[in-house]
Amino acid sequence: MRIITLLSLAVAVAQVPALAAPQEPQEPQSTSSLSEIQVRSTMPTYQMQPAQLDEVKGVYRLDNGTIFRVTKKHRRLFAQLGDRKLTELLPLTDTRFVSPDQRITMDYIPEAFGESIVLTYPSDLNLADARMVTVRFAVN
Repeated sequence: MRIITLLSLAVAVAQVPALAAPQEPQEPQSTSSLSEIQVRSTMPTYQMQPAQLDEVKGVYRLDNGTIFRVTKKHRRLFAQLGDRKLTELLPLTDTRFVSPDQRITMDYIPEAFGESIVLTYPSDLNLADARMVTVRFAVN
C-alpha cells in the first residue's frame, strides 16, 4: 500500500516540471523601450500655529490695483489674486508658502519696521509656460 502511494506521488511530481527539477535562474529580458512610471510626490508641509496663520491672513492691494486676499479656514490658508480662483497655500516653513501645483509662492517676511510679502505667480494660470510675476509689497 505504501509503495502504491509513493509511486503515485512520484508520478505526480514528475508531471509538474517546477517541482521535478530545479531550474536555472533566468536573466531579465532586455527591452529596447523604456517604461514610464508615474510617482506622486507628497509635499512636506510645516505645521503652523493658529497665531502664525492669523499674522499672514489679510487683504492686500498690489500697485496695479489687484487685490490679494489671504484667508484662514480652520488651520489652512487660502489665497485669491483678483478674480482668480481660490487656491490653498501650504506652509513649507513659518514664512514660505506654496500652492499645491507649486505655481504660486508667497514669502512672508517679518522685518523690524513691519512685514512684507513677496508673491510670485504666473501671469496667466491657463498657460503652462506663462511669464512669472514677482511682487513685493508692505503689509499694513
